[in-house]
Amino acid sequence: MNKIFIWALFFVLCLFCRVQARNVEISSPDGRLKVRICLNKSIVYNVLSDKNIVLRDCLLGMTLADRTLGENNPKLKHTSRGVVNESIRREIPLNNAIIKNSYNWLYLNFAGDYAVEFRVYDNGIAYRFLLSKKDSVSVMDEKFYIGLPSDCQMISAQTNSFKTSYENPYVHINTANYKPSDAMCYLPVLLETDKGYKILVSETDLHDYPCMFLRGTDSNGLQSIFPKCPIVFGYDGDRSVK
Repeated sequence: MNKIFIWALFFVLCLFCRVQARNVEISSPDGRLKVRICLNKSIVYNVLSDKNIVLRDCLLGMTLADRTLGENNPKLKHTSRGVVNESIRREIPLNNAIIKNSYNWLYLNFAGDYAVEFRVYDNGIAYRFLLSKKDSVSVMDEKFYIGLPSDCQMISAQTNSFKTSYENPYVHINTANYKPSDAMCYLPVLLETDKGYKILVSETDLHDYPCMFLRGTDSNGLQSIFPKCPIVFGYDGDRSVK
């Protein structure tokens, strides 16, 4: 009986350690901002500021022509961490000629020759996919979802079409009432939480990639939607193509 109990306890402990190993955390240089990543069926992360949940159950993924990254039980091979603390001189000086670039980074290396890098600054976070393949790839879709812990005020510009001049007026929207059937919004989007946090959602470092639009969900969140790449272009009036 004792032997059975010991083996059962050993199995439970091993299982617990395995589950714990699939949860990774990274903090900002000042320690106030944290990203907690849980790897299960997909890559899920939460963002905390001073122990307050700012973003919850966020999802990321990318669909290539031949496979999907970040979903279908991604297998973590190993992690690596580092610190960057440097000064960057502006090409065109604005308020300051020098920008301080300070953040902690985390590489999650997965089976399938890809990785996800998280960067956590004192006032923001970023992530990106990294591929070991040297040749170009065809990106079919990208999953970007952020969940909000409470009702937020969203300041955004909305559009009913991917064809937009990006000149729509910004409006205030209650995120709890923002549904998938409502008009899309384009970046940047500003969120104001009930705890006084202001969250700006945007993209950076884009090359030959369509703009990301956002739409509501039925669970107080925002999810990405992308225009498809046209096969051919044609004239649409005297000022644009379609």
